[in-house]
Amino acid sequence: MLKDLTKKYFIDQNCNCAHAVFYAVADDFNIELTEQTKKVVAPFGGGMGAGCTCGALTGAVAAIGLVIDSKETYYKDIRVDLLKQFKERFQTFECVELTPKYKKDVFNTKKCYEIVEGTLEILDNLFDEYLENSDSAVCSS
Repeated sequence: MLKDLTKKYFIDQNCNCAHAVFYAVADDFNIELTEQTKKVVAPFGGGMGAGCTCGALTGAVAAIGLVIDSKETYYKDIRVDLLKQFKERFQTFECVELTPKYKKDVFNTKKCYEIVEGTLEILDNLFDEYLENSDSAVCSS
């Protein structure tokens, strides 16, 4: 399960929230990331460094693009479902509203562990649902 990779990337490798989600998905799907691709996701951590849209969520959207070909008929649907489920679970998309509630001491560091883990759990379920009936799961471009 994707959520089992939360500690590996978010804590052990000290990735930011966006990176942790993105790297966990790449790892789970055995997608090798270039150094340049890794850099693209960095600015999304911490609500884009300004408390805006949650980095775990933006990392998840980027990860969908990594896994699912944009030509798939369900490409928009999986993103919409991600947003709906994230909002249902955490009540907001905004980092500045999430951190007071979710940023806690975990593994001797102060991080939004529950959000990253929950986002990976949502993604895992969505990938199971959407990729189950797909012929071209992993993006080739």
